[in-house]
Amino acid sequence: AEQRDGLDGRLQEMETSAKAAEQNSEANESESVNLKEQVAALTLERDNLRSQLNESSSEGEEPKSMNEESQALIGKLQEQNASLTAESDGLQSNLNDFQQWADTAQSRIADIEAELSK
Repeated sequence: AEQRDGLDGRLQEMETSAKAAEQNSEANESESVNLKEQVAALTLERDNLRSQLNESSSEGEEPKSMNEESQALIGKLQEQNASLTAESDGLQSNLNDFQQWADTAQSRIADIEAELSK
């Protein structure tokens, strides 16, 4: 009976932990989607700026200072894009690790439930 109570306690702890892990996983996934959207928006903005820069440069009407400002902005956007991409990759890796842990916990819970049903 004590062993059964101990297993019941561990089972409840693991179920609670698995639920918390699942909620954390959903939050990480949501943040990852948000970061990917930001990366896409910044990439689009960068491409638009490059297009504008190329058009202006081909017309030869853009002042040198404007061109330098645009280049600086492009560089900044490229850095932001790289940073957001790295952060997104890190979050995706954390999410994958967490999902693997949650799967292991679910498997262990199933094993304990099988032991209890004997």
